[in-house]
Amino acid sequence: MAPPPSTAAPDRRRVPARGTCVAANRSRTPKGVARRRRARGQRSAASRRALVDRPALARSRREVESLQYTWVSSAGGPLLVAPQSALSLWSGADSTDGPVESWGDYGRACAIDGYVGVVAVGQRQALVLGDEPAMTTYLSSERLFLRWAPAYEEDDLVSAARRAVRDVVDWDAYEDVRWVVNGPVVLFDSAWPGAELEPDNHLVIDLCPGEYRVRATYRADGDTWMVLVQLQPVS
Repeated sequence: MAPPPSTAAPDRRRVPARGTCVAANRSRTPKGVARRRRARGQRSAASRRALVDRPALARSRREVESLQYTWVSSAGGPLLVAPQSALSLWSGADSTDGPVESWGDYGRACAIDGYVGVVAVGQRQALVLGDEPAMTTYLSSERLFLRWAPAYEEDDLVSAARRAVRDVVDWDAYEDVRWVVNGPVVLFDSAWPGAELEPDNHLVIDLCPGEYRVRATYRADGDTWMVLVQLQPVS
């Protein structure tokens, strides 16, 4: 069993205030706002009550005492999955002056409107996991990024995600991008420079070089809620 990630506070000189990026995106485009409203409107009343009662649910690293998987979290903005070979080219939030979009590479990640998007890192591409901050891990056998929305137990969450993949997943129509990788990638908080990653808050993922179709959706299974982001190799 892998040890839980460190709960040490990040260097706030480099990390924007929690929720800044999310708040900016909520007012971005009429189409994006309408799409998110439709998706969230599909949640049951019980789900919405649980979202409000977040202290009762294990959702942050501090609330989970024992983890089998390595979970990566952010200070409020999107997560990034960047090529390991190009990490030094990602500057993170190199400024917090002006609108969020002007905050260096972090601002470019914040400009992604939805669960997934692609940004350039030098001559390579990085995948942005956006919309809402959520602890995220990767299930290699399913080629699945699993994002922890309110849920009680890690085991329940992982089992629910695997059941969902075995079923026919109704992927969101707008959450469909192509992503080209050249080898191993690293999942981390997009606010941090790629050359100075938090030691206990990143995950190296060994991907085969090639092009992937990336699709995402929100999913509920009983008292477990999650965002699924799956990679499908493009032949």
